[in-house]
Amino acid sequence: MLGDPYHYRDRRTEGIPERVDDVVPPQRLYEKTGIQRLPINTLYQLVSMRQANDPRLEAAETLLLVPDLFHYWMTGRIVAEYTNATTTQFYDARGQGWALDLLEELDLSTRLLPPVVAPGTILGELLPGVGEEAALRGSVPVIACATHDTASAVAAVPGLDERSAYISSGTWSLVGVETREPILSERARELNFTNEGGVGGLSGFSRTSPGSGCFRNASVDGSVKARPTRGPISSPSPSRLRRFGVWSTPTRPSSSIPATCPRRFGSTADVTDRPSPKVMGSWCAAA
Repeated sequence: MLGDPYHYRDRRTEGIPERVDDVVPPQRLYEKTGIQRLPINTLYQLVSMRQANDPRLEAAETLLLVPDLFHYWMTGRIVAEYTNATTTQFYDARGQGWALDLLEELDLSTRLLPPVVAPGTILGELLPGVGEEAALRGSVPVIACATHDTASAVAAVPGLDERSAYISSGTWSLVGVETREPILSERARELNFTNEGGVGGLSGFSRTSPGSGCFRNASVDGSVKARPTRGPISSPSPSRLRRFGVWSTPTRPSSSIPATCPRRFGSTADVTDRPSPKVMGSWCAAA
């Protein structure tokens, strides 16, 4: 490794999506990759390095995403697992390979890209030194799972079919369906849907709902008070929302920066003379 990894929500990508737009129009980028516009995407991370003249882009021999780096450490094999590769925003959704022409347009090297393997691929045996350190005896096969967490989560849903939808919740929530082909329409782009590779050649067509992760983190770190709720939960009417005096949109670019719930929403809110809410329910209504 040439250096410690950056946090994927680091501020270095601020303004980078707009710079990419000047070279590759958003419509063409979506038609090529099918990936939603998020400043955390790997494409924007690499462009930010190019903009900063980061010497590691030239010094590096290979680009590995974190799961692929662990595979390399365990087996010595250099590959990119398919489901995670599709999330980079430089994987060709139709051509099913790296979008080399896109990277060249953005002055990013294509020589760093390793071959792509499908989930379920046997990568080899665990290296002897790693096995000894882990107290594992004999030959231990290392198999590439669906390294994108959403792909693994969706693959584990029992009975999921073409008539089903899924909600995958972690740092945030993803609401979507599985499709046999990516949906690359202009309407899908306008609504910021994403097409991410799944298990068995399927594609996950989904949209991000980021607010839930913020509320979870806020209740854990104590920045707002969570109270138990009884009875059904319903969305408040617009007239009731106006009474809170705060309105925030967690999908705004600034909301992707790590912060507690009040700091994140408060900084992006349209605030009246009312004080910021201190109770979880008020923030849920506001956000």
